[in-house]
Amino acid sequence: MIIIITFFDYLYDIADPVGAMNTARQSLKPDGSCTIIEPMANDKLEENLNVVGRTFYPASTLVCVPNSLADNGPALGAQ
Repeated sequence: MIIIITFFDYLYDIADPVGAMNTARQSLKPDGSCTIIEPMANDKLEENLNVVGRTFYPASTLVCVPNSLADNGPALGAQ
């Protein structure tokens, strides 16, 4: 059994993020933990009009969404 599982900038790209989390839970020791780190976007469009926002939105749209859709996933990567 595993003590810690980490997901870095990953869950929103895959076809079955819920399945991945269920598998992680089953793989962890009872006192284990799971860490999820995803990029953060602000709620208001005008707060994302900066270098990071202008990079993350197109990358998310052109890479993350199609990757998920290719496996019939939910396409959560639209930032």
